[in-house]
Amino acid sequence: MFAAASSGTQHSPRRARPGDLGRRITHRREELGLSVEELAERAGMAPAFLEWVETRPADLGTSGVARIAAALGTSRQELMGGTQGAPPGRGGPDRRAVLAELTDEECRSRLGTQGVGRVVFEMGGTLVVRPVNYRVVDGSFLFRTQPGGALAAAVGRRVVLEVDRLDEVLSHGWSVLVAGSAERDRRDVDRPGTRREEPQPWADGPRELLVRIHPARITGREIRPGDEPASPDRA
Repeated sequence: MFAAASSGTQHSPRRARPGDLGRRITHRREELGLSVEELAERAGMAPAFLEWVETRPADLGTSGVARIAAALGTSRQELMGGTQGAPPGRGGPDRRAVLAELTDEECRSRLGTQGVGRVVFEMGGTLVVRPVNYRVVDGSFLFRTQPGGALAAAVGRRVVLEVDRLDEVLSHGWSVLVAGSAERDRRDVDRPGTRREEPQPWADGPRELLVRIHPARITGREIRPGDEPASPDRA
């Protein structure tokens, strides 16, 4: 696989934006003070192929990632960003990183059409925080919960949906806040057959209460390497 990729591929002179795997490899290689050629020799790969991996989104497969990880003195799990069971921030900050405000379009792009976040609201002087998996339908954020559960108390209140992503290896991450009012959504009653448009809760048990958050405000911030170009949304 490596020989075919390195010997017959003609690369465009335009430098593409790397994928997460390529950025982690570059970060670790530079941390060790290795050149592309030195890492390629350690991993038994062609330098041109390794440069391609670092500069473009790539799917190497298990064996390819394992070879590069061994050459870098790290694990395949680390390179793939899979050490998410541990709390973030143990690696310390990257002083070269910069903090940037996200535009509304950038926030919505990161939220996507579905995902996992945390709903936060106040009840009786106490903040209630619960994880949910949401789906975006007609600009609103939907989630399902138990009619008598803690999240049911969010209906009729102002809430915040927080969604974020962190990559400790690259000291990179973003956080988006969706502020609005939570209301009961009756689309499954008034429009039979729309259930396929809704989020399907990960937790088992009945989740018959459909809640809609109509966003009054969406804000976000992102921390990124100081030498990373601005998002295409800002171009």
